[in-house]
Amino acid sequence: MTQQKTQENKEPKIIENTLFNAPFVESEVIISNFQIMVSHEPFVLAKDEYQVLKSGNSFIANSATNILAATIGIALIIAAKYFSRTKIEDWELYVFYFGLILTAAAFVLAKFLPNDKKKLLKKIDKHFEGGSKNIEISNKNHGKQS
Repeated sequence: MTQQKTQENKEPKIIENTLFNAPFVESEVIISNFQIMVSHEPFVLAKDEYQVLKSGNSFIANSATNILAATIGIALIIAAKYFSRTKIEDWELYVFYFGLILTAAAFVLAKFLPNDKKKLLKKIDKHFEGGSKNIEISNKNHGKQS
């Protein structure tokens, strides 16, 4: 907390757990150019952890997306053959159904299997949940109010 005093000779206040969605009013005087500081223990993120977050989905999730794209391709071939009244081979239907099943299985596995990104996000969530925050509001103009 800063040691500055306002014009009314009051100590600055620490306000905790308050959401401000309107101008901050103190004794019917609007304080402008104020500064809000939130103190919370920082989460230290190493470069390799940043790369894990930046890298995107897991191998299984990426594979599921690729299998889905191939299955959509087979579906387009089947649709084209159907509308042109060309014979649809049995293997094309088998590949289409197998692709749907494999895609669904891969997405379910990607959802429930842990990976580095999920572990790191869980670690970050655990760090920030339940921690108390102190919010300090002070006037940038060193006690001058407008």
